[in-house]
Amino acid sequence: MLEWGLKKKNIELYDIQSKKEARQADQIMRWCRLEDGSVLLDVACGTGDPARGIAAQHPNVQVVGIDITKIRIGQGKDWASEDGLINIHFVVGDADNLPFKEEVFDSATCVGAFQHFPNPLNSLCEMARVLKLKGRLVLSTVLVPEDREGYDFINKLSRLGVFPGACLGYPSKSELERMLKASGFESQLHRKDVENAALAGKKVADAARLAPPQLKRRFKVEVRGEKVFLDYPGLSVVAVGKKLQPSSVSQDVPKPRYLLC
Repeated sequence: MLEWGLKKKNIELYDIQSKKEARQADQIMRWCRLEDGSVLLDVACGTGDPARGIAAQHPNVQVVGIDITKIRIGQGKDWASEDGLINIHFVVGDADNLPFKEEVFDSATCVGAFQHFPNPLNSLCEMARVLKLKGRLVLSTVLVPEDREGYDFINKLSRLGVFPGACLGYPSKSELERMLKASGFESQLHRKDVENAALAGKKVADAARLAPPQLKRRFKVEVRGEKVFLDYPGLSVVAVGKKLQPSSVSQDVPKPRYLLC
């Protein structure tokens, strides 16, 4: 029940974030290296952005979107039907227990949702399980600093903020790389060019005002009413992984520290 509560809390915010990512459909396709007849899985697809964009631009690719909420899947189906898309299919399901056989997809995407997964390593292993060997995963997320002070500060504000916050938290570069490797992926990280991060809400504004001066200077924190602006280069990345071995959940990889706070 606790895990479902955490997932449910962030679903609507993810839908907002995913719409910002829809314009990345072309770049995602290049990273996926899909060919005619390929099958792509979009994990935590929400209402289908950018999955519907990929399906519209590439009619010879089959796209499957999966999300935990029936309402958003229903909306995605309606919009796909309105657009006349016949090569996209929607499924209700959980990223921690994907309802697909092993090695059936050529590529998988997870756009702007990783920070909402209560079991991120398990979710990655599930994505690897349903991918064919040498299948590719394209995953977008935010990376926080490696040092404890910066790590805790960015994650604290992200959890308190309304948008794009209210998430469980973000991994550091080393945490993400360990999880990808443990789930069977050889990966590369690509920095995304994004505008300065902005969070909103009284709680995050109060926390930012009370932050130590050195952190405010480091991240160029600016508070305007109930909005908090951060300048953190390298905040957003895309991990492109290639599955090199069968997946299995590793017990040796610790959970990201943001889940233990």
